[in-house]
Amino acid sequence: MKEGKIVAVHYAEMTPHACGLYHTTKDLVKAEIGQGIDAHFVDIRSKDGVADLAEPGKKDGWLTSSDPSVADDADILVRHTSIPNEMENSGIPVVMAMHGRPESSLLLDEKGEIPVIEAFYNKGQDCRYKAFFTFWKEHLPFWRLIVPEKKLHYVPAMVDLMEWRPGGEKFDLGEHAGNPNILIADIWRDDVTPFKEVMAVAEWIKEECPTARLHIAAAPTGKGANVLWRALRKEGVLGYACGQSKDIKALYEGCDVVVSPHQMATRIVREGHAMGKLVIGAADLSWWLDEYKESSITAQKAARKHAEVDFRLSNAGEAAKTIYEGILNEKPTKRKVFIDIGGHLGETVRRFYREVEDARFWEIHSFEPHPVCFRKLCEVTRRMKNVSCYETAMVGHLSAGSRLLFPGNENIGEGSTFCLGKTTGKVDYTNPLEVVTTAIGDFLAWKIQPTEHGVVLKMNIEGAEYELMKAILDENLIVLFSQIYIQTHKHKLHESAFEAHKQLEERFSKAAQEAGVQVFMTEKGMAKFQCSQS
Repeated sequence: MKEGKIVAVHYAEMTPHACGLYHTTKDLVKAEIGQGIDAHFVDIRSKDGVADLAEPGKKDGWLTSSDPSVADDADILVRHTSIPNEMENSGIPVVMAMHGRPESSLLLDEKGEIPVIEAFYNKGQDCRYKAFFTFWKEHLPFWRLIVPEKKLHYVPAMVDLMEWRPGGEKFDLGEHAGNPNILIADIWRDDVTPFKEVMAVAEWIKEECPTARLHIAAAPTGKGANVLWRALRKEGVLGYACGQSKDIKALYEGCDVVVSPHQMATRIVREGHAMGKLVIGAADLSWWLDEYKESSITAQKAARKHAEVDFRLSNAGEAAKTIYEGILNEKPTKRKVFIDIGGHLGETVRRFYREVEDARFWEIHSFEPHPVCFRKLCEVTRRMKNVSCYETAMVGHLSAGSRLLFPGNENIGEGSTFCLGKTTGKVDYTNPLEVVTTAIGDFLAWKIQPTEHGVVLKMNIEGAEYELMKAILDENLIVLFSQIYIQTHKHKLHESAFEAHKQLEERFSKAAQEAGVQVFMTEKGMAKFQCSQS
């Protein structure tokens, strides 16, 4: 925390007047600031499925997009659209905002556009993602089926009542004006469109109130839609029509009532009420006309009061703060240690964070002797305050010293080995690297108390695991561990040693079983971490 404040960084695309998701994110940032949170907005675009940071300093009213480096000191990262890969892997807890309506999200996936539901499901299993929240209680039963219920939260939908309020400039409807003026401004989406409302309002005007006019913002512009708009205008029903408009506030001011297909608190419902316009269904137009025809001021006060009670920023800010505090107030119950031998480019540490719920509370030690790989390992883990990196190779009975490492030439040092005759990894045996070594027994004596029995060990070291297994057995170090994950390489080494390596694996597994230690040996890839949160 910075000066006792939670630092929360929100990632979304900055798109004024074009996207309800953006405006809701903007409102949430302001709501959090009102609750004493040091909240920031980082403008991010998605290009070919990859997050791409935009230039900072873009302004929209009171909001200025922050420099992405502000996230280096963040306590919480809030993902609204995409998030940079390096920040997702930073070790900082990630919270996901669920903006979309479930049915709309399902239909997007069905059309082959954006697999939203699958993405939420996958992130729900990802331990880097600590919480998910929806802005609508109506959606909680669905989202409980997709993400773990313990991670699911509700933040009330909000609107900035200072930004959206009556009394501003009115849009001049000119020759399109009616009495009264009815506005439909909802986006036409796959799951819900205002088509039925358009037709119902048109019939109401013709049958009940010929002086009224319907005005449409965010109107579709296809050939069929244009035919419809011309026909409605010819019948004296349709007044002004436009696409998504920067003048939406003035349009609210210039109209008397808003009609929407929604009962839930969509952006139009929230903005309309905040602007002092009741948002109703088409079937309620006669009621509205009878109730408020004598007093537009009464209608304005009723609408505004609804917004002030149900959509005020403090409702959302308090809920968000509670979520963040719940994450940050979690504390470890005991010391936990993970030793990563063969850190390479940080893949294991990142996977540990994905698969272990309380990874940020573990003491993580990662060893990588290859100098190029080590620099990358340090870069990848630099924001993980619980990770220590060592430019050294873990070895068996030898004390600290040095040894020749034969570099692999696949994927930046992948396959590097101490072993002669290794058949994979494009090993360069003509240009070895002299690297520092540390004996496993020495390191454990330095870092681990003899009474500790909960250390988790991982080895992926291209054949050197047999030297370490032997040392662990000979020095009776196995009792210090609770779990050991090993990728074995006997099938990649000289065939003359195959049987000896196989027998050592069997002896190691038997000793671990007798000591109550779980061992996960694989020849390809690594087993999923099964470290319980206790």
